Amino acid sequence: MQVDWQGPDAVLQLLSRSGWLRSIRWVPEVDSTNRLAKSLADQADQPTPMLIVAKSQTQGRGRLGRSWFSDSGTLTFSLMLAAPQLAVDRTRWPQLALVAGLAVCDVVGEVVDPVAVQLKWPNDVYLAGGKVAGVLIETAGRDNDHVVIGIGLNVATDLSKAPPEVQQRARSIRDYADHRVETFAVLPEIIDRIAVRIADWRTDSAAIADDFSKVCLLRGRRIEINTAGQTLQGVCLGIDGDGALRVRRDEGEVVEVRSGEVVQWSDEVEVHDG
Repeated sequence: MQVDWQGPDAVLQLLSRSGWLRSIRWVPEVDSTNRLAKSLADQADQPTPMLIVAKSQTQGRGRLGRSWFSDSGTLTFSLMLAAPQLAVDRTRWPQLALVAGLAVCDVVGEVVDPVAVQLKWPNDVYLAGGKVAGVLIETAGRDNDHVVIGIGLNVATDLSKAPPEVQQRARSIRDYADHRVETFAVLPEIIDRIAVRIADWRTDSAAIADDFSKVCLLRGRRIEINTAGQTLQGVCLGIDGDGALRVRRDEGEVVEVRSGEVVQWSDEVEVHDG
């Protein structure tokens, strides 16, 4: 294993025990861990799975190029894997946003009330109705033969210093846990859960639909989603085995949405099955 680490020793010890990672890198400050991972993917003979952890990330990004507020209490890291480690058709790689999101839900639900932890399709983890984590999936390498999973998690983030609009829609674990949680303490467990989730997904991709339904923020709610240049409205029924969002439109037709942005959703749950 290649190790370049200046973070907490206890965290490194736990990460090293996993036996899954082949490279662990710590960077005091970086514009984006995903951007760094992608630059490394262009170089030959990079050992993977590779974990890049930043103490400070100055230009974190979410989907659609959105910025991500973070401070010293925000856990920001990227995990890079090569195609042979995934061993699935590349058309399935976008599902990794759900796979990683479920892994984060697993761990956050061990620190706070698990009932309060939900996943918003396709890549946001919610806590008590606000966003606590985001997942960004990108391909990398000269032949796009690597995938980078970027995760930002508000562990001990001080949201009082965030812009007002962020304070309204974001959440931090520290405000809901009954004990102090160190920023990097949850990282080893998240990596372990991602490894397990990926292994399960490789053999049975449809299983994520069942697990997703248990934590789906939108299931049973009326939603408005922008996709393929149009706006759809209807009731969310969860996802199918390929990770597509299932939506029942007002006329009764059920459509599968494979990419898009849910821009609005109702507070009320209208249905519980579908």
